[in-house]
Amino acid sequence: MRIRGPVALLALLLLLAPWPDSAQEPEDVEPVAEEQDLRSIERLSLACESELARRDVTLFANGTVRVREERGEERQLRLAELGPDELDAYLRRLAAEDLRETDANTSAPSGPWVERCELRLALPEKPERVFRLERFASVSLALSRVRAIVEELEQRAKADLRGLPGGYEPKRGDVLERRDGIRFRVVGFTTDKKGVELVGVDQPFLIYVAVDNLSGEFIGLVMEEER
Repeated sequence: MRIRGPVALLALLLLLAPWPDSAQEPEDVEPVAEEQDLRSIERLSLACESELARRDVTLFANGTVRVREERGEERQLRLAELGPDELDAYLRRLAAEDLRETDANTSAPSGPWVERCELRLALPEKPERVFRLERFASVSLALSRVRAIVEELEQRAKADLRGLPGGYEPKRGDVLERRDGIRFRVVGFTTDKKGVELVGVDQPFLIYVAVDNLSGEFIGLVMEEER
């Protein structure tokens, strides 16, 4: 049987069409940029130091508040976690302050015990601002309100010491506070990695605690080993 007309023409075109190249490389696809980790974005930070001590308060974009203090050989770390609504409330309060007329640098009588501070604000959809000031310097009303917010966050982190940070993983050198107030330093792990070996900071005795029981035994991370 002979095929005629449009059907025959279509069959001829399909027959003459080139076969797809199975070895043909797929078109390059532009890689999707990974979203920046909110834990690394600092929305607010206040870093202060004198000849006697150093401290800093930082608010991260994921809601973590970190307070670090150093005096001589003693170092302490405090952490708090703000919920999304609470974080948004703090960011709105900070954004509401008009700092355009505030001097970036202020000075006051200084001495070895007087803190010199650097305040950084990196709020969403606003240019980053940096202010350098001394502890007792006179500042604008707007900047004084920002400092009051920083103090709120600092006290919040210190009040939230009653528990280990969420997802905490012990590391050698970390200092934990037990419920009875005794501090212990992480010095090692059991061979199966299910237990933590700790030695007393104030009283030299050794204890072992299961990793899963750390939150029940200890109320806070006093100092985190720098890595």
